Amino acid sequence: MKKFVLHIAALALLTLLIMAVLDFGYTYAYAHAKPRSKYQLLRSYKNQNFDFAFLGSSRVLNTVMPSVIQKRTGKRAINLGFKAANLQDIYTVLKLLKAYNIKTDEIFIQVDNYYNLDEKSNIVEYQIMPFIRENSVTKAHFEKYCDLPLLYYLPFYRYCAYDQKIGIREVFNNLIGKGTTIDSDSGFQPEYGHDVDNKYALPAKINKGNVIFDSIQKYSAAHHLDVFYFCAPFYKETRNLDFITKLKGKVPGLLDYSNIVTDGKMFQNNSHVNEIGAEYFTNCLVEDLYRRKIIDRIR
Repeated sequence: MKKFVLHIAALALLTLLIMAVLDFGYTYAYAHAKPRSKYQLLRSYKNQNFDFAFLGSSRVLNTVMPSVIQKRTGKRAINLGFKAANLQDIYTVLKLLKAYNIKTDEIFIQVDNYYNLDEKSNIVEYQIMPFIRENSVTKAHFEKYCDLPLLYYLPFYRYCAYDQKIGIREVFNNLIGKGTTIDSDSGFQPEYGHDVDNKYALPAKINKGNVIFDSIQKYSAAHHLDVFYFCAPFYKETRNLDFITKLKGKVPGLLDYSNIVTDGKMFQNNSHVNEIGAEYFTNCLVEDLYRRKIIDRIR
């Protein structure tokens, strides 16, 4: 019986050792590869200084062109829009600026109908998962997960649980340096084509409040961050566009750019401009920032 117990214990220790080695190898691959995901790109900006940072969902990712901002103003900007991100994800990204010592003079956070939501994006979750142990912010992003202790402490568990997204195939792509367009323009990724839908609608009602948005405001005030909130363009035929009017009552000083792009051919769909629309919008944004003397405050 004693030999059997010792045999089982030895197998368990060997299994844990193998899991620990695999965990280290997978994590090392993600941490040192050329950025393939938006989160890897964010990490690559550690200890750098920027004039502008734009946070939000794909409505930032596909809309704000840092190259245009630099050309027009001489200022350095980063696009930290994440596909499918909601306010909880944006709050995490905001805190990660401090965690990675990414300094920026002005922060712009895109807010729209996800004011009515409080869940996170699975896409952002997958991108953060390899780095869950990197700092307190990445760990906190998963604080409500019932298996957080396993994700955080058990080697290789997270790579098994999320194998389809961060498993061997993606690790291999990182190891061979398979490229993406994620860093072609400081985080901006263009959309192409034109396919709008006249049935697309914003919510008919707006929530009384959003505790995550309140947390973003409190965090920004506590850390003396200069934050502006803005709404990116919607196609003019989008239904319930008066939602943005209601949003202004919830978001102090909201910069409303929801109707600044009027040419329907500049939209890829109702809520995303295409590459032509992104360049047009970014130029309009720069002109408005000059008009508001926001750019002039940056030395």
